[in-house]
Order: sequence, then structure tokens, then C-alpha cells
Amino acid sequence: MDATCVSVLLVGCVIIFTYVWLTNSVFRYYVKFTYYYSVLFFSGFIVIPFALLRPKDIRNIRGVMALWSTFFSALRFQVEVRSRENMPDKPCVLVCNHQSSLDVISMMDILPDRCSVLAKRELLYFGPFGFAAWLSGLVFVDRLNREKARNTMDMIAKLMHDNQLKIWVFPEGTRSHRDDGMLPFKKGAFNLAVSAQVPIVPVVFSSYRNFFSQSRKIFNRGKVIVECLPPVSTEGLTAEDVTELTEKVRNSMLDAFKRISQEFEPLRSNEKKED
Repeated sequence: MDATCVSVLLVGCVIIFTYVWLTNSVFRYYVKFTYYYSVLFFSGFIVIPFALLRPKDIRNIRGVMALWSTFFSALRFQVEVRSRENMPDKPCVLVCNHQSSLDVISMMDILPDRCSVLAKRELLYFGPFGFAAWLSGLVFVDRLNREKARNTMDMIAKLMHDNQLKIWVFPEGTRSHRDDGMLPFKKGAFNLAVSAQVPIVPVVFSSYRNFFSQSRKIFNRGKVIVECLPPVSTEGLTAEDVTELTEKVRNSMLDAFKRISQEFEPLRSNEKKED
């Protein structure tokens, strides 16, 4: 095949791709998610050599975030952070609602220094991403083994004070995929905060429904509001107070979620438009 034929073939492919991209939202959805997961997976090959220089050091997370922000800018995902001043410069447990794997992008603009992330153990086996995450100081918990999970939490409580760490937790335990609220919170993050006697900092991501829907296969450009609520003290609290504390924090986060998500209501009618 000569160069002219190759050029014509490439131009034809570009034209077809562009036409389908502009006219088919489902096609855009799958292309964007393929790109998104490819970045997560293959960026591990870039991160690992550098992270090996200081393994398990949470400072590696900042480098990972800088790398991802470069690649993820192509998704045209805008993040507005509000009330960042509520983030204390001391050990704390950050709890955040969990809507999608896209939460990684929202996290990049609010994740404070010296903050690790509590992740499910299954992610450890996600190829180079899992190994890079382990080298970057993420803490993996075995949710199916209560004794191991409890031991992990005890270890984290000690590390938080010894190393001045913050811990990011998704207390719903899994992605909610709900437009109207949040799943019930698991108590692990709150037991951890009470055990370590550190404040809880609620972080709320607005609904993604103005640009994203997994059920309808929609993934357009969009905006997310990230709001950091005032810290909730656990000083003097005991295990008996955890249930009430969990509900109190969840209710405050749910109110904030509904309030900031309402700002996007006028955009819902346009969610099927082209990028």
C-alpha cells in the first residue's frame, strides 16, 4: 500500500471517528472511559521507577496527581473547590461521598499534603496501577476479613499521630450511582477517628448527573463542585458515640450534596448535547 492510500485511509478514519463522536453519545462514553482507565493503568509504568526511590512514601502521591492532571485535562472535567480553609493542617479523617471511579479527578484538587487514601484491597491487583498505588503509600484494607481490617485500622490510627498523616475514606464503601443522595455510611472511618481522637472532615462532591450517567452511557464535559465542610471534633467521644456521629456527619453531607447539586439543575436539559 503506497503513501497516498495510507493518507486517504487515515483521513477517512479521522472523518468517520469525528462524525460518530459528534453524533453518538454512547460512543463518546466508551471512548472517554477507555482513555480514562488506560491512563490509570499505564501511568503506573511511569510512576513505579520514581516511586521505587522512596517506596511507600505518601509524597509520591503528589507526583501521581500532577501526572494525572495533565492527561485528564483532555476529558474537560472542571472542578471548583469551596471552603478549602476548613481543611486542618493536622491529622484527621476525611470522609467523602463516592459516585464513580471519576472521583479520582475530583480528589486531585482537594487532596491535602500528607494524606493517604484508604482503598479496597482488590485495587492492589490492578496491574501497574496497583503496584504504583502501593508504592505511593495508599493503605489497602481487606473488607472481607474483619480481623485484618480491624488490624489495619489500628495501624493507621498509630501512623496518623506518629507521621502526622491524614486519611481519606469513602464511607459508603462502594459507588452509590445515586442522583438523589448517598448510601448508608459504614462506621470504619468514624471508629478510626474516635480511636485516634482526630477530627472528621466531611468532603462533598456535587452530583455528576449534569454530564455523566452510567446507566444511559453519557459522559459529556462538565463541572463538579467540591465543598469542604467544617471539621467535626471527636475529642472525648467513645465507641458508644460512633453510631450517632456517623449519622450526624452523613446528614450534614447529604444536605450539602443536595444544596450544591441544585446549582446544576438548569443544565440537566442539556446533558445530551455534544462536547
